[in-house]
Amino acid sequence: MTTFNLFGFLMICATVCPCNARTADPSHQSARLLLVGGRPVVDGVLSGGQGPSRFLLDTAAESNQLDLTIARKLGLTPTFQVEVVTATGVTLVPGAHLPELTLGSVTAHHQEFLFSNLEGIHQLSSEIQGVLGQQFLSRFDYLLDFGGRRITFGLSSPEGGSRLDFARVHGVPAIETSEGRLLLDSGTDSLVLFRSINSGPKARIFTNAGTSSVTVLPSLRLKIAGKDYRASNAALLPQSPGREGGLLPTSLFRALYICNSENYVVLNPKIGRAERLHPQGDR
Repeated sequence: MTTFNLFGFLMICATVCPCNARTADPSHQSARLLLVGGRPVVDGVLSGGQGPSRFLLDTAAESNQLDLTIARKLGLTPTFQVEVVTATGVTLVPGAHLPELTLGSVTAHHQEFLFSNLEGIHQLSSEIQGVLGQQFLSRFDYLLDFGGRRITFGLSSPEGGSRLDFARVHGVPAIETSEGRLLLDSGTDSLVLFRSINSGPKARIFTNAGTSSVTVLPSLRLKIAGKDYRASNAALLPQSPGREGGLLPTSLFRALYICNSENYVVLNPKIGRAERLHPQGDR
């Protein structure tokens, strides 16, 4: 049985208790981003013109996902079943292969989707119907511009910012920081570190595999490529699901460029008029 790692989406609710990729087209192609709880959300179309469907862009999710209810309405029949590993556990999930998915003016073919009730994601928004993970995103080089509310495909490497090579952990880009190797994660608004701690305020963490208790920190400073960053929210999980040291929220940056074709990322690049062709979208 195939096993997928799905560490991407995490929502922390405080309690008081006590393959080398290539862009499909070298021209600039973009889609509007909605920001929901600081997380990038897009509207895309499934194969056969079905949709549009609203997807969370999750850079730390290995696979794509589709709401099980939506899959049934579209008449999609599961053709396989996999084990999915998240930061809170393991669950069995059915899935199927779809011929293509279109986002804005780009299309990725032969897309695999897992069917899930998206319980954790629906805590964020009931309008989100699926997740686009590395199954889709790794096909492209792209700029995530949170300020301009766009994702733009096919750009060459922008000027400025901090450039770092990344390794792939479970198919997800991971960069070195002062807190170890962290997965780039657009599916969380909090820094998550896999380490043990016995005391401190607690919170509940939501994923598609359920909930778990974590220790929270009010803030944490970390250094990336010689620059200091401050995460306003941080959570500590007692065990590590793999070789990574935790999850780094992409919302920590105003923009980032991910070059899947050459395995590097640019944090906070300069965004010029050529890259920011459209007005800001609504939250």
